[in-house]
Amino acid sequence: MLTVFKKRPSIVVEAQKAKFKPNIIIQTLIFIVVFFASQLLVGIPIGIYSAVLTFRDGFSGNIPLDPLGNPTAEYIANIQNEMMLPSLILTFITTIVAILYCKLIEKRSLYSMGFVRKKAVTDYLIGAGLGVLMLGLALLISFLCGTVKYEGFVLGGGIGLLLLFLLGFILQGMSEEVLVRGYYMISVSARHSILLAVISNSVIFALLHILNNGIDVLPLINLTLFGIFASLYTLKTNSIWGICALHTTWNFAQGNIFGIRVSGIETPVTLFSFSLNDEGSLINGGSFGLEGGLAVTIVLVLGTIILLSMKGRGLDYELVDQGNNDKDNNVTPEIAATSDLATETETSADLATQTGTTADTATDMATETDTDTDIATENDTQTDANTDIDTDTNTQTDANVDADNDTQTDSVQ
Repeated sequence: MLTVFKKRPSIVVEAQKAKFKPNIIIQTLIFIVVFFASQLLVGIPIGIYSAVLTFRDGFSGNIPLDPLGNPTAEYIANIQNEMMLPSLILTFITTIVAILYCKLIEKRSLYSMGFVRKKAVTDYLIGAGLGVLMLGLALLISFLCGTVKYEGFVLGGGIGLLLLFLLGFILQGMSEEVLVRGYYMISVSARHSILLAVISNSVIFALLHILNNGIDVLPLINLTLFGIFASLYTLKTNSIWGICALHTTWNFAQGNIFGIRVSGIETPVTLFSFSLNDEGSLINGGSFGLEGGLAVTIVLVLGTIILLSMKGRGLDYELVDQGNNDKDNNVTPEIAATSDLATETETSADLATQTGTTADTATDMATETDTDTDIATENDTQTDANTDIDTDTNTQTDANVDADNDTQTDSVQ
């Protein structure tokens, strides 16, 4: 079950070719810089858009104020809802920043980040299906425990906005996985143990959500468990595509299909509506959403156990056919040479076996020929002896027998 911690998949082996491989402390500090740099780049257009909305509402006098003269909580919530979709879409900047760092600073290939072309579409579709399945299972557990109530179909005319949120979560799910798994985890595992890389990136992933609404101890535990699951999924599939899709549909299903908060964030459009009972918050997660409850804990633990029991792809330095740029050129010729040598050895062994068989056959034939000659000589001798017995005395017969024996001896020699 723990093979994934002992054998490195080929994307990690590829990452070991990096020119810059700092230790985990330096790597973590660099990660913090990369993360805040990406957030700053995302925040600039978001800040501008938010200022435009506020100026528009303020200019038209549409900003409701509380008794203290501050915008009401309802107005702030509406602004946050309007900012959510642009914020999701702009997360592609985080993906680009992580890739640029790995390419330009560490000198790593895209393959080492998990961007494997082989089975990319298949991995993505499977991951997408698993994301919906796992989140649906957590919802079912909460429902069976009586902590969730179905409110009905509520989409109305919001299909266009729903599809835009799907696009947003596709970009958002990829950005977090590329940043935390494709960059940080693989970089750490290139120099340190797989176990250390899995644990460290999972804790960091949980801490990235520390400021979300409704955060508590159990949500942090579940976020860490999701990080472990996502790490194992990436390593077992030897690819980043599947976990990107799973992360996407996990969030999209939770917020835009079932209408439940995503890590404490409420989405403005959903296909169905489910309400969470306050008294069942330990199971359903309460204000943080399903990710803050024991139902998700159960699903993630089961998912992790299943992953550990499955055979990984690309483990033990297994090469993946990705073209000349993706192959480990130092290993491939050795494998080919070994294969050729084995073939030549088998051929030589077969030839030796055939030669030995031919020699044995010739020996057997020669032995059979000698045996036939001896039998013929004995028959002739017996005939002569019988004739002499009929015509001569016992003494004559003895002489003839001696003569015949001499003749036989000469014949054998």
